[in-house]
Amino acid sequence: MSFPLLETLRRGSEMRPARLQWHTTANADSTEDTVRTGLVAVGALVVLVVATAAGAQPVGEPGAAQFRVVWEAGASKALGPVVQGSVYNDQIYSVRHVQLRIEALDGTAVKEETYKVVLGDIAPGSRAYFVARVPAASGYRVGVASFERIGGGF
Repeated sequence: MSFPLLETLRRGSEMRPARLQWHTTANADSTEDTVRTGLVAVGALVVLVVATAAGAQPVGEPGAAQFRVVWEAGASKALGPVVQGSVYNDQIYSVRHVQLRIEALDGTAVKEETYKVVLGDIAPGSRAYFVARVPAASGYRVGVASFERIGGGF
């Protein structure tokens, strides 16, 4: 390590300054650190965007996992076999035109599909009631097939 001022003082009568040496390694390291930090920030942003786009998306309609459907199968004198229950909106925004897909099962195989539109708007944290006429079957599977988002949310 050299100290230009000390070398000037040692020379005594020669009052010309010693040759300055620029240390570019510190600048190169800080430039590399800046580039590295930038790349890490861009990488983190890409991961965040991909994770946000992929998060909480079920196989069907995006956002359908944020609904709870509580239902039971029964029979009505007027309608015959029915599935009735409630759709709970656990999302942060209101929805409407919620369409349920009701699959009539024969064992584990789907025998027939029925679609039922739930009437009215469903506010965040609330529910809507439904009754759907269905074919007779040994079991049913009920889920949200589609919906329309309304309002802003948080």
